[in-house]
This record gives sequence, structure tokens and C-alpha cells, in this order.
Amino acid sequence: MDDPDQIAKYFTEYVNRGFRRIFEEQRRIAAAKIYGKQAYRTDGTPRSRSGRLQQALASPTFSITGSGSGISANAQYPTYLRFLDMKRLGNYRIYNRPVWGILYKETFNDIRFEFSAWLRKNLADSIRESYQQS
Repeated sequence: MDDPDQIAKYFTEYVNRGFRRIFEEQRRIAAAKIYGKQAYRTDGTPRSRSGRLQQALASPTFSITGSGSGISANAQYPTYLRFLDMKRLGNYRIYNRPVWGILYKETFNDIRFEFSAWLRKNLADSIRESYQQS
């Protein structure tokens, strides 16, 4: 029951899902508040300076590694993403609200309260597989 690989797998699964939701929410906010008010090019894409923000949020680059002693997560963001929250006339709420709201409020609560159900299901599946193999 205290198998470190199972626990690391659980945490990795939930944190991975949380990171995907954060990037999806940030992409939605950027599309509505930043690029939604801009003029469009002739090919239908929004006019932007470099497109790095759209590209980074559309195909996020992050990695989550888990081991018995813990997990670590690394994400690559455009450097200026944090500062879009601080713009005087912008106040896009693109960084702090999704990160703190999704990761700390939802994902960590899911980790905290759904671990026993996940462990029961995972152990039952592994026992069922071992009986089917023999």
C-alpha cells in the first residue's frame, strides 16, 4: 500500500491534469482578452507581434517527474506572461488566477481527498491483471 511508485504515479497524474487545465485556461483568457480585441490578418489569424504567447499556450512545454521521494514539475512560459496581470489598463488575470485557482484550490484538494478512491481502484486493477496473467 505504501509503494512509492504508486504514490508518485498518483501525484504525477493529478499534477499533470492540473497543469493542462492551467494552460487551457490561460489560452482561453489570451484568446478572449488579448487577441479578441485585435484586428485580424487576411488569413483569419489574429494580428500579434510575434505569436510566441499563442504558440506557448497552444502547445505547452512542461514536464513532471515522479519518484519515491517526491515529484518535480517544470514549465516553460514566455517571460512576460506574469507581467500581463500587472498591466495598468490590461489586468488580464492570465497568470495568477489560473495558477493559484486551479493548482492550489482544485488540484491539491483533488489530491488530498481522492487518493483513497484512486488507490483502491488502482490496486484492484493490478490484482485483477495479475490473476488474469497466471
